[in-house]
Amino acid sequence: MTSMLALELRGLCKTFGGLQVTHDVHLGLAPGARHALIGPNGAGKSTLVGLVSGAIEPDSGQVMSFGRDLTRLSLQDRVKMGLVRSFQITSLFPKLSVLENVQLAVNENTGVANQLWRGMKDMVAQRERCLEVLAELQIVEQSDIPVENLSYGKQRLVEIAIVLALKPRVLLLDEPAAGIPSTETQLLLTALHKLPSETAILMIEHDMKLVREFCADVTVLVSGKVLASGQSEDVMNSETVRDVYLGRSGPDRFKGVKAHV
Repeated sequence: MTSMLALELRGLCKTFGGLQVTHDVHLGLAPGARHALIGPNGAGKSTLVGLVSGAIEPDSGQVMSFGRDLTRLSLQDRVKMGLVRSFQITSLFPKLSVLENVQLAVNENTGVANQLWRGMKDMVAQRERCLEVLAELQIVEQSDIPVENLSYGKQRLVEIAIVLALKPRVLLLDEPAAGIPSTETQLLLTALHKLPSETAILMIEHDMKLVREFCADVTVLVSGKVLASGQSEDVMNSETVRDVYLGRSGPDRFKGVKAHV
């Protein structure tokens, strides 16, 4: 692995009580990577993403990004350095409008959040960036609607809008399609495809159709350990992956998608 990887995990370990949830995880993503993290329930995927994002502190190991050690940095500091995570469960301000939710995050990220004497409408550059992203997700018409009045699927799209507006260099997507109706999944995929080609993306996702259409590489996590990692076709054709993760029905379950996952 090279120090110029967008994201590099070096021997990450985490134990809760007597249970080792993450065990010696090594992983590297180059700039522009489209990488899926998959595994059965309880494999430690969300814990690993928490370690990467800064929400959880590792017992040992390092989190590197573009040659810089982020291991002891806070979640907020990692965001300012371009490492951004979306959450499986939305954490929005329900009483605020869609636009206000997105702009609050952008204001904080661009260092103008402490300028309380200025109204949000006066922060032109930040506001334009937010409206641009909302338009990409086709929810700009709801920009003035309180988030609590939106469907859960639309709220998920607002959260994705916040992530995209922060212009991440490394993006951690924790089940981005969770709760989004199938009719709106294409909006999400379209927005993700519009991200800069150099943005590295690590996606946790159970929707194999979304993984297949977006990710070129896959890592399989089982009991906190990396079982397999590499190009999608190679990983999904592995007998070990089929036996341990997919089960004997794996080839049928993923019939027609295994070449791309």
